[in-house]
Amino acid sequence: MLHKVAGCLCAPALFVLMFGLACAQIGGIEFYKNRKVGAEPPVIEAVLDQNIDALKKFWLNARQRFNDRDSQGRTALIVAALLGETEIIDFLISKGSNLGATDNAGNTALHYATSQGHTVVLERLITAGSKLNAQNHNGEVALFHAARKGHWAALEALLDAGADTQITDYTARGLMDYAQQAKNRLLMRRLKKRGL
Repeated sequence: MLHKVAGCLCAPALFVLMFGLACAQIGGIEFYKNRKVGAEPPVIEAVLDQNIDALKKFWLNARQRFNDRDSQGRTALIVAALLGETEIIDFLISKGSNLGATDNAGNTALHYATSQGHTVVLERLITAGSKLNAQNHNGEVALFHAARKGHWAALEALLDAGADTQITDYTARGLMDYAQQAKNRLLMRRLKKRGL
């Protein structure tokens, strides 16, 4: 419940709401578990079925629909990043899928790959030119998702690629705040060892 103080939303209550919404949106795979077959756009269905052949046929017949979105605003590239489908990611990138496309919460494929700890997918997205410091609607960057989930390999890949360690979300929380949230002492030690 939101609390109002002098006609404004109380900052702690607003933060809890925003943080909760972002966490709920980035999880993702549960959304598809009980889906009705055919409920999503064909390109999304092909990715969910992990059917690269169907995706290739779809590309040949309906290129203009290749960036269709599901009801959460996710493109095929975002769904492939969520699932960690390297072959599909490579195919979608080779066909010019929009690396900067965002879902309804402002998360990119890079946010999803990082949140799930799919380091190989993450590295492919970085190599293809994904924006390292793209912020979602809460101001969160992929680096924060890696820290919050304790995915050191993903975090290190982002740091090595030059992700901005000074950036903050819209509640002024930074990388170390997200790392502390993970309650992962090894992660904290590794970050401090890197001078963060």
